[in-house]
Amino acid sequence: WSEMAFYYRLPYMVDSLTIMMLSLKVLSYFAIIRTMRVMLKVVHDAMYALCSCSLMFLVMFFGYAVLAHNIFGPRVLEFTTYSSTIRTLLLQVCGVVNYAPMKEANAFWGPLFIMVFVIHMTTIMSKVYMVILNSWYVYLVVTICLAEGLFAGVQAVPYRRSPPSS
Repeated sequence: WSEMAFYYRLPYMVDSLTIMMLSLKVLSYFAIIRTMRVMLKVVHDAMYALCSCSLMFLVMFFGYAVLAHNIFGPRVLEFTTYSSTIRTLLLQVCGVVNYAPMKEANAFWGPLFIMVFVIHMTTIMSKVYMVILNSWYVYLVVTICLAEGLFAGVQAVPYRRSPPSS
């Protein structure tokens, strides 16, 4: 049976390798298009900030996974093992929340955990990625525009401080 299983899985392995090679080929075409070249440069330049943010996200996520496993593990099926807890929390970050068993397991910690986890992980931690990419994009676009002389006719407006009101 193992040889038969190998031949069953072989087309899936070949397909996954093909998709990986095609995605690498698409990345090489991105270097041709000017807009995509800027986006690749943004990701490349922001890589240090994105990696540090990803590390912070993972630490916080696994902390929430341990907390959820300790609170809901014995009573909710989705939290009985650490791997199922991590899978369930990943689904919750994507928006699939099975709230009823958590509320039935613990009427206080269920709603509190969902509110804190969803607010912190989706609205704060996930948005940090967008802020990092946006700030690097603006920086690179302004740098490119200055290099090409697109701001040549623009005069800087002097900053005047208004007198303090008493």
